[in-house]
Amino acid sequence: MKHGYGVFVWESGNYYKGNYLMDARGGYGEMYWNDGSVYKGEWKDGEQEGEGILYMADGRVKEGIFKKNRFIERKKVSLPAFDHAIAANEGLNEKWAHSSQGMQG
Repeated sequence: MKHGYGVFVWESGNYYKGNYLMDARGGYGEMYWNDGSVYKGEWKDGEQEGEGILYMADGRVKEGIFKKNRFIERKKVSLPAFDHAIAANEGLNEKWAHSSQGMQG
């Protein structure tokens, strides 16, 4: 039975390092998937539960509250490529809004 801090590696290459409570992931822990995704945060009964950050393989980041392995409440979401495009085109929405005035649908 796993109890306390430990590291568990699956045959797939995924691994978890963190706390176990009575053979289940519990408390703070970090899960690393072989696709590059990483979850760092709270666990309860072997599931993502509480505050955490999920770094997804495609570059998105979800930070907030997780319940039963599901992201339910956002603190911050980052889309790096999209954020960069917005910064590079500052004011684009204002120009577009002006050009659309008076258009009939």
